[in-house]
Amino acid sequence: MLREKRSEVMLTIREKECLLWLAKGFRNDRIADKMGVQPVTVEYHFQNCRLKLGAATREQSLAIAIVEGHINP
Repeated sequence: MLREKRSEVMLTIREKECLLWLAKGFRNDRIADKMGVQPVTVEYHFQNCRLKLGAATREQSLAIAIVEGHINP
C-alpha cells in the first residue's frame, strides 16, 4: 500500500496529542487520564494514526510522524 505524501496526510489535534504523550513514554491508560477520555478513545486515535501514516504499530506511527514533521516532541 502506498502512503500519501506528507502534505496530504492530516492528523487531527487529538491524534497529534496522543502521539506526543506516547513520545513521553505514557501508556494508553495514562494518556486517557491526561486527555480526559476513555482508553478505548485513545486506541481509536492510534488506530487512525496507523492507517493515515501506513504504520503497523503505534510506535511506528510515532516515528513516522516525527520524521515527516507532523509532530515535534
